[in-house]
Amino acid sequence: MPSIETPDDFAHRSDGGVLPDGVQNLKERLEATIQALVEKDMEVIEAYTLLNLMLVGGRPRSQALLGKLQSGELIAPVDLDLEPIRDYLTDRQLRKLSRVLVRYRELRADFASFVGKIVRTGKVAKGQHRRISGDVMDFLEFTEEVKAETWDLFAATDTLTGLMNRSAQARIFEEECRKARRRGSPFCLALIDADNFKAINDDHGHDVGDAVLVAIANRLDESIRAFDHIFRHGGEEILLLLPRVTRRDADRMMERLRKCIADTPVRLPDGTEITATVSIGYSLLGDEPDITIDTALQTADEALYQSKEAGRNRCTFRRYRQ
Repeated sequence: MPSIETPDDFAHRSDGGVLPDGVQNLKERLEATIQALVEKDMEVIEAYTLLNLMLVGGRPRSQALLGKLQSGELIAPVDLDLEPIRDYLTDRQLRKLSRVLVRYRELRADFASFVGKIVRTGKVAKGQHRRISGDVMDFLEFTEEVKAETWDLFAATDTLTGLMNRSAQARIFEEECRKARRRGSPFCLALIDADNFKAINDDHGHDVGDAVLVAIANRLDESIRAFDHIFRHGGEEILLLLPRVTRRDADRMMERLRKCIADTPVRLPDGTEITATVSIGYSLLGDEPDITIDTALQTADEALYQSKEAGRNRCTFRRYRQ
């Protein structure tokens, strides 16, 4: 029987738990993205300051500034790789970060064109200077907005599992409600709870419990579609939002997820294997009026309770009711 491998390169947290390298890398990548945006802001501000000093200092300063722009010493080519965090971004966040890179390249080209023209003609195009000034202000305002959203994403990432945490649930739930109404296609909300988790912690220790939870989260994350949403809801509970599904789709997906956990023991770094199972409660949501994430979660929680009462390692559907 195959097993879910837990990472053998766990880094210990200060609270005595364990932090998988993958999650640590995600946090580092988000921080690196924010740092890169800060550096770009500073480079643009420096270039704009030197440009204004150049207007006072004349052609010698113009030639020096043009040399810095052309060599990449100032406003260097963008070195921001979005690929490692692409899966954690909403479409809107990805578009905005991509737009930062485009606007940065455009601003860099405008600076070089403006300074180059001064070097060639010795004349200052005042209209172009006003336009660059406006573009710089717009760029700085835009990157501030993107940095704030990236910090929000950083804060919305669960430290242990690398999944989104509860702080992101309401916003994404509302987005999926709007999409479901627009498309006329329901989405599935599912609560997944690790069975007998207290016994795992008591028998093997909290580090092992954390490792089992991370392994389950990873397997679930690998088993859903790219546009589905997965969150650590709290404790050993995981929340799924699965757009564009029918009741039949949801039934099959929940059973497949339950089975992939039950049929695959969790293998710890020392070779020990722990059999883990999950109980699932789920419902379908679409055009219900005045729906909130709290009322939707209550329905899924009632279904989850039924799964637990029926003996665990089960999936239960419950129709949403206000």
